[in-house]
Amino acid sequence: MATYKSTRTNGIPSEPLINTPTLEAFVTIDQAATSLGLKYHHIQRGIRKGTFKAYYLFGRPRLRISEIVSVIENSRFGGAND
Repeated sequence: MATYKSTRTNGIPSEPLINTPTLEAFVTIDQAATSLGLKYHHIQRGIRKGTFKAYYLFGRPRLRISEIVSVIENSRFGGAND
């Protein structure tokens, strides 16, 4: 149950005390490719192979940028540990 901070005199809660998570937007393959500097067909191939997780909304694949970046970061090897 959420706890609310009431600043109004009528007792109606004005804002929750707990933070609610923000939802990340879904993007198209083209938007993901453009924002990450990758080629469209590389992301498309990654979806087909199961490397990238795709969500099919209304029959169209959608992705989350953070999930693609996570896959890329986890596939990194060698170099200095940051």
